Amino acid sequence: FNGERMGYGECQYGKRNYRETYYKGDWNNNVRHGKGELGLKNGNIVKGSFVDNQPHGECTIHYKDGGCFTGNLNRGVPEGKGNLISEGFVYTGIFKEGKREGEGVLEVQDGSYVLKSLFVNDEPEYTFNRFTMEVVAPKFEEAPVDPKAKPAKDAPKVVSKFTE
Repeated sequence: FNGERMGYGECQYGKRNYRETYYKGDWNNNVRHGKGELGLKNGNIVKGSFVDNQPHGECTIHYKDGGCFTGNLNRGVPEGKGNLISEGFVYTGIFKEGKREGEGVLEVQDGSYVLKSLFVNDEPEYTFNRFTMEVVAPKFEEAPVDPKAKPAKDAPKVVSKFTE
């Protein structure tokens, strides 16, 4: 093949390459093309489909900070449907040029808060729906209520037009 990479192969990049550290996957005419895994110097790892040396199509990016993107990439940038897990939040929806754009759902990983919104330039369209949340204590379980227990003497009398 005249010294060109074809088919499956693994490559360790030296110090000259400023972005990548390794690639394991399919090659075509000396370029990354097909399924593969690319390690980047910043610690991120991209797994999925490659076209003309770029991650393109269905891919997963594992970020060094523990976050993860799964979805469609356009030449290495999230585009179209995707799922991003980052810093305790999960976003499922549409991406455009790497930003949240269009219909999407943003939720806290434990499910305690969910925001369904249109996103514009990576932000919810309706800013009055934005919340600043701080976890101040772990969730707690309520004590079971005994239905046969008598109310305390100083408890207020419950009056309802439905039970009168």
